[in-house]
Amino acid sequence: MKLLFSFISLIFLIVLTKGDSCMKCFQDEEKCTYKKSDSDFLYTGSCVSDGFVCGPYTNETKKENYVCRPSAQLDEECFVNSDTDFGICEIGLVCVNGKCINAKFSQIGDECEKESDCYSKFSTCTKNICTNPTNECKYEEDCLYDQYCQDKVCTQRIQRGKNCSLNSKEEPCVHPLSCQKAYSNEKDVGTCQNLFQNVLGSACVSDENCNINQDLYCNKNICEKYVEPIQNGNCTNNDDVCDQFQQCGCDSKCNEWFSPKTRVDVLLPLYDCLNEYNCSLGGNSFSLSSCSSKNCRSLVCKYYQTSLGTNDDTCPSTKYSFEKYCNDSSKISYSLFSLLLILIISLLF
Repeated sequence: MKLLFSFISLIFLIVLTKGDSCMKCFQDEEKCTYKKSDSDFLYTGSCVSDGFVCGPYTNETKKENYVCRPSAQLDEECFVNSDTDFGICEIGLVCVNGKCINAKFSQIGDECEKESDCYSKFSTCTKNICTNPTNECKYEEDCLYDQYCQDKVCTQRIQRGKNCSLNSKEEPCVHPLSCQKAYSNEKDVGTCQNLFQNVLGSACVSDENCNINQDLYCNKNICEKYVEPIQNGNCTNNDDVCDQFQQCGCDSKCNEWFSPKTRVDVLLPLYDCLNEYNCSLGGNSFSLSSCSSKNCRSLVCKYYQTSLGTNDDTCPSTKYSFEKYCNDSSKISYSLFSLLLILIISLLF
């Protein structure tokens, strides 16, 4: 569940980070990386024009000199940089040996035709199946769907009711369970339980532990009643004036960020679909050949539409990008590189 809820890597579930909610949009060929006043980290912005990506023109281009440029199409030249293996390729394609191709879409245990189809760095395409012969791992995507990565070794997930570590970097429980806080005074040990089941006053780690149908959310490790926030006054991206259900928009006002129940109502069917077909969210999930795209694409799009529908600060090309992914069944024509660097999965309410 941590792969789904905190992503990483996933890339599917899109919510603007609260700390940088006012998205920066850049024109064609304009420099598109920037720094915040309170950080030395170099952020990558979004491009205004459809089909453009914030990236380099050569392998030697440093990140501070990235500009909004056209994304590379199928079989066109591309550059892999330190930020992502996807380089400057349009969504659904990956930069392999200097060319954008459909690759890295098959998880461990899925079918493959060649080595580049498999996205785990520990996998090989053996008898047309992506296989991890050593059982070595860095992330859960390096393991079978019913395994997780523990101490760099693929390990079987923990069953319902059994103890689990709350400090685990990845979800240790079998799908669709999650490791949840069992007692309010226990810091490290939880148990594998169903999602969204804890009642008012119960211990919790995140909102997924609390009964969302009763409008509960996790506040300071206790399930409490959600009350719709009142719009507040002036704010900046760098302060904490807004509460946890609001974000500081480009109008410098605290606007509603999300309603937990609204987001979960579209999230749970998506998760059920991913679980039914044993789809993880690692690798090139936007490839039409990936497990999630083949089986759950309409639900992914429904989640996107719900998220974007409440966000007025999204760059025009970003909304266009989602429409292309969801409406075009034969060709996808926007940049995954730009999308991944601007939007992150952030459902730890």
